[in-house]
Amino acid sequence: MSGLESRTDRSRTNQNVAVANSSIDRVTESTLIQPKICMDGRYPFDFSTPVPLSELMAFPECQLDRLLESYDVIGPGQHGYGARDRNFGLTSSRESRVHKLSLLLDFLGARQIAEVLRSGSGSGFSSSRRPLTGISR
Repeated sequence: MSGLESRTDRSRTNQNVAVANSSIDRVTESTLIQPKICMDGRYPFDFSTPVPLSELMAFPECQLDRLLESYDVIGPGQHGYGARDRNFGLTSSRESRVHKLSLLLDFLGARQIAEVLRSGSGSGFSSSRRPLTGISR
């Protein structure tokens, strides 16, 4: 397979992943988040298969950093914050985690879940399938 074909296949796969992740309208602990393929044509080491949202949200911050770096969302040693965030800072490690999870979910196409997290109502999950109006226990 030539470089152009593999790039086209990667792009098509990643578009399909974004569509699948963006079409999640009901969230449970077992809601699966699909991984995208990195620029090198491989999946990230920590995220090579679909992962339940509850597991993704439990990833340690260092693992979130590795994933964001693998996807080239942030560079090594960066925190994924814009200049405004660097100037004012984030006040807690929880805010930092939410920010990183939101960046990752946005990148993966699950913007609706990222928005719930950013709004502060994404602290837990429902045990039954429910519309995505908030992620609650």
